[in-house]
Amino acid sequence: MLKILHGSDFHFGKPHLLQSSLGFLEIANDINPNIIVLSGDFTQRAKAEEYRLAKNFLGSLLNVPIVVTPGNHDIPLYRFGQRLLNPFRNYREFISQDLDTVTRIDGAIFVALNSADPYRSIINGRINQDQLEFAANAFLGSSSGDIKVLVMHHPLVHSPDHEKHGILPESALLLESFNDMGVELILGGHVHRAFTSHMKVNVDEKRIGGDTLIVHSGTTASNRGRAHEKRRNTLNVLELSSADIKVETYWHEQEEGAFVAREVNAFRRRT
Repeated sequence: MLKILHGSDFHFGKPHLLQSSLGFLEIANDINPNIIVLSGDFTQRAKAEEYRLAKNFLGSLLNVPIVVTPGNHDIPLYRFGQRLLNPFRNYREFISQDLDTVTRIDGAIFVALNSADPYRSIINGRINQDQLEFAANAFLGSSSGDIKVLVMHHPLVHSPDHEKHGILPESALLLESFNDMGVELILGGHVHRAFTSHMKVNVDEKRIGGDTLIVHSGTTASNRGRAHEKRRNTLNVLELSSADIKVETYWHEQEEGAFVAREVNAFRRRT
């Protein structure tokens, strides 16, 4: 059994909620995950002082592998010179030198792709061909039987609520490409509400697509929740077996002062 703790959109800075980030630490200690995934927007305005807070938070987590990826708020929006010349300077200094990463643990391989685009698509993000090749080569090197997990900040599909949001450009092509790589699980954030989409990726008549599970975390520790999660915070705990994937969404409850499991769904794995 593989256990993943998944949070996103902490927004260290003015929107950050200390009680919720402490609640995340409590959940991490309680469930003892095999790996932690944090899918972007560590900061609000990509300032050094915000990144220092994020780095301290990361340093307080359990001694397990941590998968990180940048979000659109992790590049400077209004500091145009820095955004043009060195947009990921603070992210590289405080969070991770590498923007696209591969993390291997027993039974799984995690590929994190930087979907934050400081030049052409700041809000909706972008994945380029070089990144697709990076992912394909990484997944080719995985062990037989390993579940293949992709981590990005931006969404490939719409959330099921009525409040629409942008998705990654060429999302259909990206889903097709990830399906060809054998990706079973995609973890993301950005839209500030938790949702799960279990979909069949239809490729063409000759190549039948497999099931792909897409799981997004809401904002785990900021006051920027949207739609039905306005001013709410969520995180996900995933348990992966050889047969299925269980997704449990935790909501931060003010009365308890902690994250509490409120929703659970199970999905059959790709055969």
